[in-house]
Amino acid sequence: MRQAELAAGLTPVVGPGIVAEIADSKRPVPPGEDPARYLVLVDDLRDLVAALWAAGAEAISINGERLTARTSVSGAGASILINVTPYSPPYRIEAIGPIGLLDRYLADPTFAVVNQRIEAYGLEFATVAQDEVHLPAYVGL
Repeated sequence: MRQAELAAGLTPVVGPGIVAEIADSKRPVPPGEDPARYLVLVDDLRDLVAALWAAGAEAISINGERLTARTSVSGAGASILINVTPYSPPYRIEAIGPIGLLDRYLADPTFAVVNQRIEAYGLEFATVAQDEVHLPAYVGL
């Protein structure tokens, strides 16, 4: 039962992992450029989360909102909805996983797609491995 609760995100968890933060670019948008390219998009968050799962993350939260197998990450105007709660940048992504999670994450091909946008448009991005990451339980709607 405990294993099922953990997989469903129903219990808080603590363990080694990583913290990543991404925010909109601070660069001025050149004339004729699409300003949306300089913002964190819902696809960016989805790809960052997908790369974490692929790298071996066991539990993930965004801005303190625990992700589960049923979590939706969608866009609504300038906001991004996570479990139907609207959030705006900066986005703090925390993940618990095995040793080497950060290296596998940064090497993941899905992360590489987001990293191209980070570099091209100057999105603010930082990530660090931590010995202890605290993730909340999923609280539902």
